[in-house]
Amino acid sequence: MPETAPQPTRSLYTIPAGVPFAAALVDGLKSLATDPGDLARAIVLLPSRRAARALRLAFLAANGETAMLLPRMVPIGDVEADDPVLQDHEPGMSAALSDDPAAIPTKDTMPPPAINPLRRQMHLARLLEGFALGGQKPSFGQAMMLARSLGDLLDQLATVGAEVGDLRDLLPSRFSQHWQDILKLLNILIDRWPDILAAEGVMDLAARREWLSRLRLQAWQAQPPQGLVVIAGSTGTFASTRDLIGCVSQLPRGYVVLPGLDVGADHHWPAIVEDAGHPQHQLARLLAHLEMSADKVRLWPGC
Repeated sequence: MPETAPQPTRSLYTIPAGVPFAAALVDGLKSLATDPGDLARAIVLLPSRRAARALRLAFLAANGETAMLLPRMVPIGDVEADDPVLQDHEPGMSAALSDDPAAIPTKDTMPPPAINPLRRQMHLARLLEGFALGGQKPSFGQAMMLARSLGDLLDQLATVGAEVGDLRDLLPSRFSQHWQDILKLLNILIDRWPDILAAEGVMDLAARREWLSRLRLQAWQAQPPQGLVVIAGSTGTFASTRDLIGCVSQLPRGYVVLPGLDVGADHHWPAIVEDAGHPQHQLARLLAHLEMSADKVRLWPGC
């Protein structure tokens, strides 16, 4: 029989369902830190700002009135251009993030600033004022509401790593008049919105965050941080997040803490990967991406 290829070594852990996640995460972080200074230098990436606040409160509850320096707790997608990780990153270091090496961002090719959300909504509303949907032009209020929805669509495209132009291939060419109106509406985004952003020297906020997240990933791949780095609570819904989880799981002191993984699912995992309605579906996709089996995921030391 042919030998099975060895699985990559990764630091994957889980906090079981029913265990207070934030409290268990705090206990584990304190046990992994070599001293208070080591914990203060640690980076903990969490799914949202709410999760970051919950972890801060859990630290306060665990330490009572004892003063301590907390680790840096930030949402996974919150990366700023002045982040020390990006400022210290040297251009030219490879990280296979794109087929075009020139597309890989460096500190010398930082993204432009993000457009103000209200300004974006006003721009889109002006584009929509002359557009007739169902034979009737929208009022200013209707155009503003529709502009907000189009802005949300732009953010969703950026989050999944898609381009506005990709919409053209997904839209039906022969359908009802209703769909043809929607096609005309989306063509506004496809044909005119990129030029408006370029003329103002800005980019959509979600696209900018995605850019900076990729740059952080490149920096960590090129120069792995030696301190404590933890991603906790994420199921890796988006491709960029899965790539970052894979990177952190192989850092010298990197840890990934999955929420409520069913390690006893055994041979059901291939079916779970295909079942989008299963509660463990995203975790199953993440494990498949990392080429890890559930039985290799360990219990977090704070449990």
